[in-house]
Amino acid sequence: MTLGLWYSIKNNILSKEDEECLQKGLMMISKSMVQRCVSKNILIVFHKIEYNPCDYQKEGLVMATIQWAINALNLVPVNDISVSFNKEVNKYEFDFPKDIVCKNREN
Repeated sequence: MTLGLWYSIKNNILSKEDEECLQKGLMMISKSMVQRCVSKNILIVFHKIEYNPCDYQKEGLVMATIQWAINALNLVPVNDISVSFNKEVNKYEFDFPKDIVCKNREN
């Protein structure tokens, strides 16, 4: 993680793949988070993460993490990620920066 930003996930509530997506979301918003906080050191402890497993997409966890940080710390929204819904494959498609890729469960 970025200098000054750490996280902990309690009780193994996420798979390794999902944790990687959560971490990528934190990395994408970390600079704004550290700039916003007075101490410049942040520890985020995740006790519980709720989502609907019906249409779950791990990439959505990246966006959810970013949105959580924006809401929790009153940050400026990230506008450089476009999201669209592909009806043919019945899933959302995210236009993340090239270095932000969530591994598929089968990888």
